[in-house]
Amino acid sequence: MDSDPSPPSSPSRETRLAQSWRSHPNFIVLTVAIGQFSDFFLFGMRVPLLPYLIRAHLPSVPESAVQSRVATLLASFSVALLVVAVPAGWVADFRAWRGRLYLVGLGALFWATVTFYTSRSFGMMVGSRVLNGGSAAVLYAAGWSMVADAVRGEDLGKAFGVIRSIVAVGDLVGPPLGGIIFARWGFDGILNVSLMVLAVDLVLRCLMVERPRDVKGKLNDRDGFVDYGTMESPHSSPALSKPPRFRNPLPILSCLSDTQLVVALFLGFIQYVILGSYDSTLSMEASSQFGLSPDAVGAIFLGLAIPVLVFAPIAGWAVDRYGPRRIATIGYGCFVPALAGMVVPALLSAGRSSSRLPVFFGFLVLQGVCVALVSTPGVVKAKQAVERAVQANPARFGPRGAMGQMFGLNTLVSSSGLLIGNYWSATLRAAYGYWFLSLSLAALCVVGAVMAWTFFSDPEDKKTACPSSVV
Repeated sequence: MDSDPSPPSSPSRETRLAQSWRSHPNFIVLTVAIGQFSDFFLFGMRVPLLPYLIRAHLPSVPESAVQSRVATLLASFSVALLVVAVPAGWVADFRAWRGRLYLVGLGALFWATVTFYTSRSFGMMVGSRVLNGGSAAVLYAAGWSMVADAVRGEDLGKAFGVIRSIVAVGDLVGPPLGGIIFARWGFDGILNVSLMVLAVDLVLRCLMVERPRDVKGKLNDRDGFVDYGTMESPHSSPALSKPPRFRNPLPILSCLSDTQLVVALFLGFIQYVILGSYDSTLSMEASSQFGLSPDAVGAIFLGLAIPVLVFAPIAGWAVDRYGPRRIATIGYGCFVPALAGMVVPALLSAGRSSSRLPVFFGFLVLQGVCVALVSTPGVVKAKQAVERAVQANPARFGPRGAMGQMFGLNTLVSSSGLLIGNYWSATLRAAYGYWFLSLSLAALCVVGAVMAWTFFSDPEDKKTACPSSVV
């Protein structure tokens, strides 16, 4: 009689560890959130210091040319981000490369940070900003894709909300904290703080074990979640399951015929136009209208950051529970009075600044709540649309799907909004005043609320996003 087969060997301690907290979805979300916080925080810290850095490290540059040098440094980051975003998303769809891609982006961010603060050549500064923009695009595409694979569809909005809240805090508090650190410890202090933040990011990334997709993933009736690597269309045939002779290298472009995806991207554009306006005008408006010190200006930014930190995860949960359509409509609808209310401090200009400051700050806090509400619905709806498209036609997208491409495209649109928001808001404020800028942003939010309610479907609507013909 044959002996019983030997029992399988128990997994090693390292394997058990990798299967527990290191690959847990919550730890992956935390790691990606800290990584994106680092990038936004470091970017925000250096923006107010660009003129001082140019004067200190490039003394031969005349004062009249400092502003143009600052504009060039800002533009070089944005252009690199725009150029690299979609290719980085395409590479992120190769799951075997994704972890290495993230480490490459983090290493490039380390190098860009060091060279930016130590270079004595304007060309080197520009090169470091280009490298910084490219690394940011890589980190966004790889990080968001990791989260999309690790988190269940019914929890995706909450996960995105947590990441958005932490990222928004880094973006909003970076400028005032950078000013405070620079005033006390100079550029050496800024560099040391930057390296410490990046070191934490690196440790977390080395600890994280990327979670493989659940091979039992299936379409969820409520939110359209699908594991696009293992599912076939209900209507697919053996012919469609075979790879075609020619496949579009960027199949995400075929999904731009879907109105819901286009509207989701447009809502992200509006959101970052508004965030760009805060970066370029809020500090100047607070200091010129109320005569605030740098520390007090930092408190003004906290009026935006704290509501985002508190309410973004709640808004993400609401997106999971009630769907992106309702939350996006409510968020952009509430943005309208919150932004239009900035007219009130201007009407009270005859009074003392101390009496107008609480009104200004109160409307700013309301805007922070609105930022939290609109931070998640668009990206969740975009992900749902692409997943349904991949399910409908797996042969077109192949085993890799198109999630990285979607996040790359979203990064491209969002960074365009940030760039346009910076220049547009500064121009309107200089020409017509801050109240006029706020009214124009309110009008843009009216468009966003109407488009979200009109074109987004409810969660139970499982309409296929893209045509099912093979390209």
